Amino acid sequence: MQARRYFRTEAQLERFKAAKFAWLTGRVHPDASFEDLLLVATYMSWLFLVDDLYDEAEMGRYPERLKAQLGEIIDRMKHPRPLRGDEGPVMVGLADLWERMRQRGTPRWEQRFIQTFEGYAYACHWEAENRASHRVPPLAEYMEFRRHTSALYQFFSLVELVEGVALTPEILEYVHALEVRADDGVSWVNDMLSLDKEVRAGDVHNLVLVLQHEYGLSAQGAMDHAARLYNQRMREYVELERGLPSYGLETDVALQRYLKGLRCWVRGNLDWSYESGRYGKALAVMTEVRAAS
Repeated sequence: MQARRYFRTEAQLERFKAAKFAWLTGRVHPDASFEDLLLVATYMSWLFLVDDLYDEAEMGRYPERLKAQLGEIIDRMKHPRPLRGDEGPVMVGLADLWERMRQRGTPRWEQRFIQTFEGYAYACHWEAENRASHRVPPLAEYMEFRRHTSALYQFFSLVELVEGVALTPEILEYVHALEVRADDGVSWVNDMLSLDKEVRAGDVHNLVLVLQHEYGLSAQGAMDHAARLYNQRMREYVELERGLPSYGLETDVALQRYLKGLRCWVRGNLDWSYESGRYGKALAVMTEVRAAS
């Protein structure tokens, strides 16, 4: 990563190390091979670094510049080609990663992954437009877009690669309600953990801040409400999974391996939050969640 100059300062490098993204990968894929862990951890690191590079350059406040940059990434995914030699570190890293991922996935998987990245890019542009216009989004709108800015749909699709399963579009459509709730569970906990960071940056894209604005709550009242919403989402997930029908032995086995990946993401993210230096409030936030249950 350093050879590609992702890190411009020693402080940036130390911040990256403290985040322990490899630990998160191990938490969410506890049974994966080293090769699979390396692939997911490398993509996770690349994507977090892309986010941080945009933040460092304040590109997140310039919607059209951000849209153009993300559009270039999508174009390279759709039309893989040799590097010219003058690309920046983001494109160099992507080219290597995308080739390794395409070798593992089917054309259907590749299309699904690109669609998840397009959703992420569209939502990032939406965030940038809100920042530029100083707009606080309504709660329902925020919740919908947050599921894409989290990038979790991308990582859910990587569960298919790691677990070696290929779910049909029909099955994926049926389990989408579970994906939504797993995504919300991870995203909302991360929002509670990163609240101080967003407040310092003047960024309103945080569930707690949106709740505070929507309902006129105090900071503590909004945090309590966020914790209750999280607990309700997790109860919904459990009930939905219990009610899944059988699709036949072979499909059921593949589906359970995929759903294990969703559950590991929800739980693994909690455990990683205690271990990582990216957030500093895991214990306090989870105390809030337990108190609201």
